Amino acid sequence: MAGRTKQPRPARPAPATRNDVTATATALLSTEPSHDPKASSSSSANLHAYRVGSRTLTVAGIAEDSDDDTFDPCFFDEGYSLAAQTAYSVWEGGARLLDFIQRKGDTPGSAVAADLRALLGIDQSSGVPVVELGSGTGAAGLGLAMLGADVLVTDVPSIVDLLRDNIKRNVGVDAVEAKATSAWNGTVRLGSGTAAAQPLNWAIPVDQQLTHNDPRNARVLVATECTWLQSLIPMFTSTVAQLLAAPLPAGFALPEREWGVAALREIAHSQQRWLLWVYKERGTAASESFTTFDGVCRAFAGVGCMVHTLHAESSVEDPGKTIQFCAVTLAGKVSQIERS
Repeated sequence: MAGRTKQPRPARPAPATRNDVTATATALLSTEPSHDPKASSSSSANLHAYRVGSRTLTVAGIAEDSDDDTFDPCFFDEGYSLAAQTAYSVWEGGARLLDFIQRKGDTPGSAVAADLRALLGIDQSSGVPVVELGSGTGAAGLGLAMLGADVLVTDVPSIVDLLRDNIKRNVGVDAVEAKATSAWNGTVRLGSGTAAAQPLNWAIPVDQQLTHNDPRNARVLVATECTWLQSLIPMFTSTVAQLLAAPLPAGFALPEREWGVAALREIAHSQQRWLLWVYKERGTAASESFTTFDGVCRAFAGVGCMVHTLHAESSVEDPGKTIQFCAVTLAGKVSQIERS
């Protein structure tokens, strides 16, 4: 067997304390090693805490600073890859989405955030069925569940045990009475919403992965910083296109409201499925491995999708880089959406 090559680790978010998180900083509260008995048995846990409303979400990953080269017990699992290894890390995009979605008042991006909360069923009487793609530790998806969404977190089979561990870790954190029947089997209450986990491998057609839950029942897809590697893009965009093109379940309507963002208003009025995509550019035009925003947008166009930029702001973790918050729809489904 060929020797295993270590992937370059993404930069870690700067540690913060509960008294050192400003209104515009990421939702990350702390990052610290732990030997929590609830952590996945496949690795030494590194716990990350996030502010989610009045609650704290805690997820475990692998301690990124460890130089331990011990054998990974997931090495022979179906769907395992060196790229999938990075799912054990916490990426800035997930933390930034949790911070962004909670913005109100005069905070930059608050109008976009208000529309996103409405489309996700947050602060409403019923949660919206959401599927997160490439969930990794589940920080983004489980945070959205805590805020009130009905979330199915997904990843390759070798990562799903970690996702289930992180769901269990947060069960009972100020959980409230469920809003309504969940769209997903096997859900548990997390804060104001619900969450479940199951495998979804981008290399396999979606219609061959309907066991237990059918991800095509989602109204909204979410993906945060899982499109950084060029080799993943064809599989990812194909999976997104399959999900966006699937017929929508009947009997769902959003409440009437004043929409602040034209693209999101048209998505709501057209009753179409869409992807909330958070992206931080790590490559350049000359990169052979890492993606660029324009490159991923071209890949989306190649499978019949359009990207609409909703908001952009500077990275806290990597000064000089930009975090993009985007909506992705099927091209032609919404005739009046303006190109950003």
